[in-house]
Amino acid sequence: MQATYATYFVYYVLISSGFVNAFEPISTTFVVGSGVGLAAVGRTIYNYVHDGCDSKLIAFNSKGLEVALDRKLFGQHVASRVIQKAVTGFMNNKNPKKPLVLSLHGWTGTGKNFVSQLIAENLYKEGMASSFVHKFVSTAHFPHLSQIEDYKSQLQQWIKGNVTNCPRSMFIFDGVDKMYPGLIDCLKPYLGYYENLDGVSYRQAIFIFLSNAGGEHITQVALNFWKEGRDREEIQLQDLEPALSLSVFNNKKSLEVALDQKLFGQHVASRVIQKAVTGFMNNKNPKKSLVLSLHGWTGTGKNLVSQLIAENIYKEGMASSFVHQFVSTAHFPHLSQIENYKSQLQQWIKGNVTNCPRSMFIFDEMDKMHPGLIDCIKPYLDYYEYLDGVSYRQAIFIFLSNAGGEHITQVALEFWKAGRDREKIKLQHLEPALTLSVFNSKQSGLWHTSLIDKNLVDFFIPFLPLEYRHVLLCGMAEMSAKGLKPDQDVVDQMARELVYFPKSDKIFSVNGCKTIGGKLDYYT
Repeated sequence: MQATYATYFVYYVLISSGFVNAFEPISTTFVVGSGVGLAAVGRTIYNYVHDGCDSKLIAFNSKGLEVALDRKLFGQHVASRVIQKAVTGFMNNKNPKKPLVLSLHGWTGTGKNFVSQLIAENLYKEGMASSFVHKFVSTAHFPHLSQIEDYKSQLQQWIKGNVTNCPRSMFIFDGVDKMYPGLIDCLKPYLGYYENLDGVSYRQAIFIFLSNAGGEHITQVALNFWKEGRDREEIQLQDLEPALSLSVFNNKKSLEVALDQKLFGQHVASRVIQKAVTGFMNNKNPKKSLVLSLHGWTGTGKNLVSQLIAENIYKEGMASSFVHQFVSTAHFPHLSQIENYKSQLQQWIKGNVTNCPRSMFIFDEMDKMHPGLIDCIKPYLDYYEYLDGVSYRQAIFIFLSNAGGEHITQVALEFWKAGRDREKIKLQHLEPALTLSVFNSKQSGLWHTSLIDKNLVDFFIPFLPLEYRHVLLCGMAEMSAKGLKPDQDVVDQMARELVYFPKSDKIFSVNGCKTIGGKLDYYT
């Protein structure tokens, strides 16, 4: 993995008390200063922190690190071995091609923070208190989603300024599993193989990420060894790294955070999707492919959810060659060609699953699809282990449809009229009748389909109509996504001019959040 290591902490270790947290001025500027102080101070802050690298303050002790890991870090033979070799090899390399990047994973209390401390103590005279060590805690330094663009800019400035002053700087990011998705990507230029960026070389710097993500996978491997009567010291890096790297990248927490921060007013859908996708991805031997059918009026978040799922499974998200999206009116427009569409669709699915078992297929506008067409994919959704030598059990199929929207809206309206909190609406209030209405609707591509008749759809997921308050949340998030400072007055003005129904009460937005992007362009 060319100077980048994912290091894993298995089960629990005894950690000594008295750990010293090293927070430099960035902690106050990010939290108290609402993300303004660091940018305003600029390079002055860097000179204030220290006056460049001093060889008297930096002296790597390889033997000291080895002894410290051996005597103070317990039960972590994999982590200890990898860290010792990685850090020592990097520090002994006079001309590294890139900075050292370590990602430490495991449950809380297993030694991740402690290892960071040991590395610092054997590299810097003042250890964690050194002005060359910079620690960030996600929940303390980057608490507000609306400030993510400010955080990115400030973080880049902070890193550039400190590495300019001392190339041998260390940056520790704690609670990465609680960090807003996308924020850490701002570091990418500094972790690459560039000789220099704007005259600054980052090749001697060290970046350490600490995360609870992957803890379940690590524990499962350790448990499997124990159940088989095998010595845990036999666990090797290769037993963990490949699957863990994937599980961390596709961390269920990332999907959970994305749904929580970007999908508004959909507590039912959010909960079901998070559990369904996570359970499926964590199942090494699923009995069938995952099939989700998302229903609700336009603008309620169905396409957004498909995007979030893709972003948390594939590195390139919706742009991945493993994600295949079909739009009924564009891909299957002519009823006279339905038999050709069936043949082509079957070939497409078979070819792509053969190439990548973990493929995703999204069918948009199911309510506009010619009835009977979707039945051609039934064999790939069923419980067969193989079909013509191909297994479809790891594939994901997602159907998006406006069908059932009236029933969903009626339930939401009844809750509102009864004075009941919409957050009390549960899946069981909607799914049975929703399934039946979709099955019997001639305006649905799922009309009398064998996919429903044979119970091959795992979840029918309702998307509730959005209220005014949800539109406001969409507007604030959209402004942030556009790099604008969220403005409550602007969003409120925009939201008030949207159309709501029913006419007598004006509760739900007719177009949900669908037109907000364009509307904000006008108001800003």
